Amino acid sequence: MKNKKAVKKKLGVRSKSPSEIKKLRQEVAFLNSVIDNIPNMVFLKEAKSLKFVRFNRAGEKLLGYTEKDLLGKNDYDFFPKDEADFFTKKDREVLKSKDVFDITEEPIQTRKKGLRILHTKKCALYDLNRKPAYLLGISEDITDRKDAEAKLAESEKRLSLALQASQIGTWCWQVQADKLIWDENSYKLFGVTPKKFTPNYANVMNLICPRDQERIKKTLTSALLAGKEYNQEFNIFLSNKSERGIAVRSMIDRNEAGEAVSLTGICWDITEQQQKHTLEVKSEMISMVSHELRTPLHTIKESISVILEGLTGSVNSEQTEVLETARLCIDRLTRLINNVLDFQKMDAGILDLDYEKTDLNQLIREIAGIELPNVQKKNLSIALELCAGELTAEIDTDKMIQVLTNLIHNAVKFTERGAITVKTRKEQGFAKISVRDTGIGFSQADADKIFREFGQTESSRKFFPQGTGLGLAISKKIVLQHQGKIWAESKKPLGSVFHVLLPLKQGAHDSPTA
Repeated sequence: MKNKKAVKKKLGVRSKSPSEIKKLRQEVAFLNSVIDNIPNMVFLKEAKSLKFVRFNRAGEKLLGYTEKDLLGKNDYDFFPKDEADFFTKKDREVLKSKDVFDITEEPIQTRKKGLRILHTKKCALYDLNRKPAYLLGISEDITDRKDAEAKLAESEKRLSLALQASQIGTWCWQVQADKLIWDENSYKLFGVTPKKFTPNYANVMNLICPRDQERIKKTLTSALLAGKEYNQEFNIFLSNKSERGIAVRSMIDRNEAGEAVSLTGICWDITEQQQKHTLEVKSEMISMVSHELRTPLHTIKESISVILEGLTGSVNSEQTEVLETARLCIDRLTRLINNVLDFQKMDAGILDLDYEKTDLNQLIREIAGIELPNVQKKNLSIALELCAGELTAEIDTDKMIQVLTNLIHNAVKFTERGAITVKTRKEQGFAKISVRDTGIGFSQADADKIFREFGQTESSRKFFPQGTGLGLAISKKIVLQHQGKIWAESKKPLGSVFHVLLPLKQGAHDSPTA
């Protein structure tokens, strides 16, 4: 005992009093309590053997081993050799270095939770001689976070693909900095490129059509002052001078003072919806006007018929001629109204077809028979060169009668001498109908006009100015709705031939291109 006291005296070490020992034990207990209650795994290894000398509760819960199981043992006692080799190698590197090692992703096989991913930081603890005595490690289990990040990345990928497929743009406007962040789709929608266009309030406003600018400025100002969201539709000018309809939907973020900080939203192309709405309004207007016109026209026509029949008194030849002219004009106006109404219905896509199996050869015979008086009146002839047997196709019979009647009637109308020939034949699942005449024909320059609405050729306007110019346009739309094709050939003044190609069965073939 005297020797121990002499050594302590020589070394300058003073024996601690009971109160100091108690205080020291309290500090150690406090330190152990802190370590045990840290939510991340904390472990301490002896530097030479790399055996565990301390392990906290979070580590026990994570690995599935108690501190008692781990103390005095190393990684090879608990983990697969490849993992233990990895841990040991890293530990040795840490002990040789004076730096803190940050291992962002460290896989580890646990006892009860399977494979987990840890974010670990390790450093060496030194003794009084500045030599590594222990290795300290702190590990955070980031497995759930990594899974969440992977799911979020996958979700963002799917969202990005969905936005790309739907051509919806995303954007964010930082109000105070006037910085507008666009994705790739937004640039495409506005018809600009990131290299040549800087998105901000003024530049975007310059893209908006002048008629919409004032409305957008007022509604945006109002939304920034007190709104929770900003939703608008407007038109922009593209580089080719055409217009594009744009819809925007956004939410407004505000700071604690209530000031608008940013708008985050989406935008998409509504041009097609705008055009469809315009066509619907136009169609409704034309339908209403047509109805309002047809009723009095019918009354006027009936009144003229009553006068011509002498039911109101005798009518002389001069009066009869004037009244007949008036009745012809009423008939022409009625046809024009009906044609315009039919054309607008087709243009708006609201004219449904009722398909049924019909013999086209028989249909042509009936139409030719109805047209025969007009043929004979002009001393012409009409020849039917129809394929043998029936030529049955799935068609809307009433609409196809309208097409074939128009073609045959036009052939008679524009022919002063000669003949009209109607041919039919089968061609690889299609029925081909050709109506040939020896009339005035048309020039190549007029070839593209004849199927347009109100697209009369110079010859037709000269000889028949009373025509509406809608018959062939309507015929083309009907044929196209049948998944068919209609075209014309002519060598002026040697006559014309109009061809119609119709599928024998609807849906069995793609629309013909030649």
